[in-house]
Amino acid sequence: MISKKKLYNGLVWSTVDKFLIVGIQIIIEIVLARFISPKEYGVMGILLIIISFSQVLVDSGLGSSLIFKKDRSEADFSTAFYASLMMGLFTYLFIFFLAPYIAIFFKSTIVSHIRIISFTIIISSISVIYKTKLSIDIDFKSQAKFSFFAIVISGIVGVGMAIMNCGIWALIAQNLSFNFLTLLFLVVNLKWLPKEKFSLKNFKELFKYSSKLLYAGILNSLYINLNSLFLGKFFHAKELGYYTKSYQFTIFPASIFTNVVQRVLFPYYTSIQADKPKLYDHTILYNRVIFAGIFPIISVVILYAPQIIVFFLSSTWQGMVLPFQILLGSILFYPLIVLNMNVFQVLGKTNNFFWIEVITKIIGILILILLYPYGIKGICFGVFIQFFLQYIITSFSVAKITSQSFVRSLEVIWYFIIGSAFLFGLFYLKNKSFIILPIFIAILIYGLFLYIAFKKELVFVYQKIFKK
Repeated sequence: MISKKKLYNGLVWSTVDKFLIVGIQIIIEIVLARFISPKEYGVMGILLIIISFSQVLVDSGLGSSLIFKKDRSEADFSTAFYASLMMGLFTYLFIFFLAPYIAIFFKSTIVSHIRIISFTIIISSISVIYKTKLSIDIDFKSQAKFSFFAIVISGIVGVGMAIMNCGIWALIAQNLSFNFLTLLFLVVNLKWLPKEKFSLKNFKELFKYSSKLLYAGILNSLYINLNSLFLGKFFHAKELGYYTKSYQFTIFPASIFTNVVQRVLFPYYTSIQADKPKLYDHTILYNRVIFAGIFPIISVVILYAPQIIVFFLSSTWQGMVLPFQILLGSILFYPLIVLNMNVFQVLGKTNNFFWIEVITKIIGILILILLYPYGIKGICFGVFIQFFLQYIITSFSVAKITSQSFVRSLEVIWYFIIGSAFLFGLFYLKNKSFIILPIFIAILIYGLFLYIAFKKELVFVYQKIFKK
């Protein structure tokens, strides 16, 4: 049983780790945007399609399988390490030979770009088990230190090359150096190497749990990257550049934030998996806490998005304002979806996990097909609709599998609707540039609404942080 002290220490250091990366990365991206054009970011968006899809294959769900397994042995770790490495090497070779055809598909001269940035696949395949070992021990303090040095050094490399007008190569160099340095710090500090041979028996045991996670991950990655795929294939590279940058400032930070909570709560949840009502109560609680935390922040950023983008990125990036705002609305539901899906992994219901991913992603793909003719705005709005529907479906499924009330999950939806109404009112008042007092009053009313709606969650967070 994991103690609450260790749990919250893990949360703190996991938060430091991930938000340290996001914070520094955002600063780096702001600087890079001054030297690299939306078109070049569009090319990077194409490369990220390949890398993000490959990362799913590299992990193969083996990391989660090791965390889930109670009686894990050295043979399990060694087997998972070799399996991940073999998958990384195979994936890299496959992409290496496929690179010319990918370039033809996107009508771009990016063969060498693909082959070089794909080295991150091999690096990541080696890193997986090292990160898993730290997650099992809830040792995120070490990861925070490794991440800090890796992101700072790689950021200096990327910015330096951008200043020297290296263009897309600056982004590639930053990506590669960050992954390599992270691996280097992990290997040097953990001082672990596989001690056992590859065991087919152990692999089958691990893969029995992880296979459905792998299939679901492939489907999810395919869906997410279809947006960039459609933009890269049917629209100008600048449009993909706007989407890539919007994604980096919205869904990417949201996924990092979610990973912060998920990788700490997953080992904790496995220790209470036998008590389904308690598991459900904790899921509802953390969903509400997360929503209460990010909703006010996202509201403010949506409200002042045009000024924020021009101030930080320059007027060159004005075309990403609306896509940025739509994706910001989408990420309100992203962390809640991931934590809901976390319940299926904790209970070992990976088959349910897989089929929910299949259903929701098919819905998402249909929405994408219907809306992609409207360009980047249609695609971003499709992401919003898909996330909203997926939250409803996953909440219903979690309530059903734990035999609890689905209605409790809908409270967040009501808060979202009411809060959005307030936000649209603020939009209207904000556009009336001479009406200062009503904006002030509206903000006070909005703040009061947030306090009344999430008073319990605010008290909970305050007690955990300041009343230990």
